[in-house]
Amino acid sequence: MHYLFDDDRINLNPIFKQRELDKFYEMWEDGASLSTIARAMKRKNLDITLLIIDRAEAGAIKDRGTGIFGQ
Repeated sequence: MHYLFDDDRINLNPIFKQRELDKFYEMWEDGASLSTIARAMKRKNLDITLLIIDRAEAGAIKDRGTGIFGQ
């Protein structure tokens, strides 16, 4: 059996406050890239990647054609 992200070196932070979500939604709609969003939010790319997957699966964000790379 294997558990995802079960490695102390990964240091995943999967908790987002509402103000962080609001900033994420705004930046996503504006076409910001994954790395730009991560830098602005002072998060790892992995944290934002998983947030994008979570929000897309929940239907909270739309496919913007350029995907995670933005404009």
